[in-house]
Amino acid sequence: MSPIATYTERLLQVARTFELYPDRVVVRARWLLKGEFVNNVPLAGLSDEPRPMTIRYRLFKYASRVFALGAIVSAVAIYEQKPPPLSVWAIVGIALASIGFVLGAISWRKVPFVRFAGPQGKGGLDIAKSGPQRDQFEAFVKLVRRQIKRQ
Repeated sequence: MSPIATYTERLLQVARTFELYPDRVVVRARWLLKGEFVNNVPLAGLSDEPRPMTIRYRLFKYASRVFALGAIVSAVAIYEQKPPPLSVWAIVGIALASIGFVLGAISWRKVPFVRFAGPQGKGGLDIAKSGPQRDQFEAFVKLVRRQIKRQ
């Protein structure tokens, strides 16, 4: 049986393809460093009113900490240092701050999502407006809502 509609999203750490069938959504996910997973989400238990959300990548929190740690290490190393050449600790601190800054800049943007809540508000189906088909996001969400109402 072929799907009613498909939607592909791409985030920093995962690329997911959603295949909408009359009774379920098949989610095929390729995670960075984790492999591929397939999940079947039955439409029968989902709420037909999606909850909109905007979420910043979790990576941003860790990048901010790395940046702060690198800035502190380099500031202390440079302050304590008397001769002009940089110490090893100053270079390590500058490198950490640079890595944290770049990762923070990459993960700064907030991504719009919709969540179709599952039974008792748990689990469910999350779909992001990100990636190559972001212009088809609203149409796919409408199709999912329609199929949930038919269940």
